[in-house]
Amino acid sequence: MLNWNMMLHPPIAYFNLTRIERGEDFAFYRSEGAMTPSIAKIMQALDDERMAIGKALGFNMPTLAMYLKGSSNPLEPLYEAVISDDATGMVKGPTDVNHRYLTEDVPYGLVPLSELGRLSDIPTPTANAFIAIAQAVYGRDLIENGITKEKMRINQTML
Repeated sequence: MLNWNMMLHPPIAYFNLTRIERGEDFAFYRSEGAMTPSIAKIMQALDDERMAIGKALGFNMPTLAMYLKGSSNPLEPLYEAVISDDATGMVKGPTDVNHRYLTEDVPYGLVPLSELGRLSDIPTPTANAFIAIAQAVYGRDLIENGITKEKMRINQTML
């Protein structure tokens, strides 16, 4: 639940597939057009899903913006937090669709988030959309190959 990559990487990566497939050299978080306010809204939707699941499970977690800015202000605008974070400044974008931002963060981040949402009756439409997009890109079942509730060894009665 504190894996920030699942909220940061898929929105930028999947909405920049053209750049990635062309092998463009771009700053992942700061290139003009790579990270946009609309992509930040998608990240926020993923974070909202994560926070709702965490609350349902009794976890008190920082928001993504709070993590990035080291702030206690949960209303910090996520777009500003992402583009101004020192750690993200010089990160280069992937130049191949088989990069971990695309191949790992969905099955090992968003799939378990979706599974926990289903088990705790919290909808995860944004996470589910990225799972569906990734499955279309790779032509394989990323749910079955991801971290499922069975692999986590949990069920609804445990929550």
